[in-house]
Amino acid sequence: MDTPFDEVARRAGVGIGTLYRHFLSRDALIEAVYRAELDRLAEAAPILATQHPPVEALRAWMRLFVD
Repeated sequence: MDTPFDEVARRAGVGIGTLYRHFLSRDALIEAVYRAELDRLAEAAPILATQHPPVEALRAWMRLFVD
């Protein structure tokens, strides 16, 4: 990741101090984003399973995964 931390803060609409207050390092920020994506995928699985037949649910989940 080559984007400077201050650019990340600017694009997120927060100050650099706010970013550092929540994420002490770039690794901590990347880990938080990764965990949020994993949580999103885990939460989607049972919902998709109740809304679609198994193969369609798996396809929808895989689309989320790829996105």
